[in-house]
Amino acid sequence: MSNLILLASIDWEGAEIKQDNIDAIKKFNESHHDVPFTHFICPSYFTRGFDTPKISELIKSAIKPNDEIALHIHCWESLITAAGVTYHAKPTWNKNNDPGTGVKKANGELDFGHDVPLGSYDDAELLKIFTNSLELLVSSGLIERVKDCVGFRCGGWVASTNVLKAMQTTGNFTYDASGAPNLFFKSLNAREPLPLYSWLEEQWGSTLVNDPAYISNSLTHPLYPDGVTGLDPQSPTISQTQFIKDANLHEIPNTAALADYNTVSQLKDYIDRAVAQAIKTGNTAISMGFHDVNATQVSFDDPPLTNIEVFTQGVDYFKSQNGVMLTRKALAKRLRQQANNVCYRYA
Repeated sequence: MSNLILLASIDWEGAEIKQDNIDAIKKFNESHHDVPFTHFICPSYFTRGFDTPKISELIKSAIKPNDEIALHIHCWESLITAAGVTYHAKPTWNKNNDPGTGVKKANGELDFGHDVPLGSYDDAELLKIFTNSLELLVSSGLIERVKDCVGFRCGGWVASTNVLKAMQTTGNFTYDASGAPNLFFKSLNAREPLPLYSWLEEQWGSTLVNDPAYISNSLTHPLYPDGVTGLDPQSPTISQTQFIKDANLHEIPNTAALADYNTVSQLKDYIDRAVAQAIKTGNTAISMGFHDVNATQVSFDDPPLTNIEVFTQGVDYFKSQNGVMLTRKALAKRLRQQANNVCYRYA
């Protein structure tokens, strides 16, 4: 079905890189060379004092020629301070503002900040963080030029209004891929209450949020007045791409979250609903992916499968529906070529 589109991704969290996860991704690439990934990479790997060329080559070994490299930012202290910004440890999206798990730097100290929302920094600080993060992707050799990176996903999907405006200020980005299925995270929050789930339920939900600033949705809420929908079967439709005029960006929502939160059954149901939507309304884009750091971890909801195995079965089921697969950069380019920039038309 040519009007059914899959956008596959890997979120590289900027934490530790483990060889077993790299090997699992390489194994997937060998058997699924036709599946293009968008790799959302947090460049904190290069701000802890380790051997940059060695880390870069390890990451690149998991990237195919038909893949895309995009930016992902988690607010690790080393990344924030490398941008010349004063790091702050709170708020976090953990219970009781817990700092989360630290990652060792070359000097043996721990790097924290993964769970701090990017939107908690002010406009000038955000611009510095974005600019330096893009430059790190270049200096590490992951991309040749800053302008080669046109996509972004915010850490924790918490792309608040000030984050989207800062993206626009850089003049570099054509799309954001942070939109998250609010009802799905509402269900997770009911099962295991966490601030992150509450924030996502609000930011990508049906209510306008202006305060606190780090979950403000004043730019995206008018485009998704019923909230971003997707994986949750209660959702009548799967949200599609919209143009954020005030930020000059397309929002390409991550409507299935990531496989770390999914079961194979959920992904198959999601794909079935996408097929029905494509038949009824035309072009329908869906997303699936996983975190690099959790690739070989046993699925919380679908054991004994690992997260990458859940993802793989989802991809294989999608392929049985004869859809097409694109990177988000490719889709964004097509969107830019369309005369109507309000919602996407795929030709």
